[in-house]
Amino acid sequence: MASNQLVPFDPSCANGDDWRALHVFRRARHAEDAIDEPLMSDQEYEHALKARLPLWQRHWWLVWHGGSIIANLSATTRRPETPEYAEHATYLEAWIGVLASHQRQHLATRLLTALAQFMQSHGKAVLSINARTPAGHAFLRALGAEERFLKMKNRLDLAAVDWPLMRAWSAPQDVRDGRLYWEIYAGRVPFSRWEELIEPMTELLNQQPLGELEAAPMRYEMPEIRHWYQELDRTGGEHFMVILRQTGAAAPDGEAAQPQSAPIVGISNGEWDARSPDWVAQYLTAVSVAWRGRGLAKALKARLIDLVREHQLHAKWVGTYNAKSNAPMLAINRRMGYATMREIGTYQMRLAQLQARLGVQ
Repeated sequence: MASNQLVPFDPSCANGDDWRALHVFRRARHAEDAIDEPLMSDQEYEHALKARLPLWQRHWWLVWHGGSIIANLSATTRRPETPEYAEHATYLEAWIGVLASHQRQHLATRLLTALAQFMQSHGKAVLSINARTPAGHAFLRALGAEERFLKMKNRLDLAAVDWPLMRAWSAPQDVRDGRLYWEIYAGRVPFSRWEELIEPMTELLNQQPLGELEAAPMRYEMPEIRHWYQELDRTGGEHFMVILRQTGAAAPDGEAAQPQSAPIVGISNGEWDARSPDWVAQYLTAVSVAWRGRGLAKALKARLIDLVREHQLHAKWVGTYNAKSNAPMLAINRRMGYATMREIGTYQMRLAQLQARLGVQ
């Protein structure tokens, strides 16, 4: 293969040499940028890339130098046949990785040129691209992309947690007074329950700070949830969810609650995966706007990690992402003992801007 050749990558057609080269590349990239995070096994990585996602399509390009991969580009788009496709039709999200030894050789520019051509031919108008290293941030700024959202990857050492404090946090005044009660799941949430939770959880999800991102509304969707649980069943994993619900007393704004509907006030959930047993991934923690300022986010986060502890999974770390602009949640994290691992910026450009910067049509 000629030096620095850019080619699309199709996991379903890749041969043994392709996969061996890709594993060497991804391990090198992991050592450069993410040595403190779990690394998927070769077998699981191949499975992940070959898997058909129910709502999303993934696209890959590789840059080869001789028999080695030195750079890659991955992109995600919504499947045209899925619900709400029209809302997602013009958007594309991408990641670029270049080995440190081959940076400043215009490889990222070559990859973006291929991506611009793909966007043009597939009707994509808005590119979201992520950066997690100083070099990545500098490249995207020089390209003219705008940083629209900045999130922080934070890590909690479970051995250092103040568990008496967590238990105190887990019993907020509104629970003690009977205004709220806990609904707790460990292992799986029944699909019938998911059907009822999707709308209130989606509402909470979209109340989270997302900077100035131009994007389709976010949603929880059953096809993704079913696929996720199938993978947990296949590999061994647990999903944890804690919910604070209203009992029927008046809400803080004076509006009467409906006992039969048991409104959701707040939620926190996370995942333990047997493939990376030292880690728990903590996902959405959110409290309804009307109930904020009452210590409920602390209660939710504390109850979730205590639930993980109760199940004796022997995990060592909890990892979570937070918007850098979300000062209240970051303050809670600091009191819990979370430390920042890195910052990840999401930059956006419209296709016309990208084409102008690259000098392509």
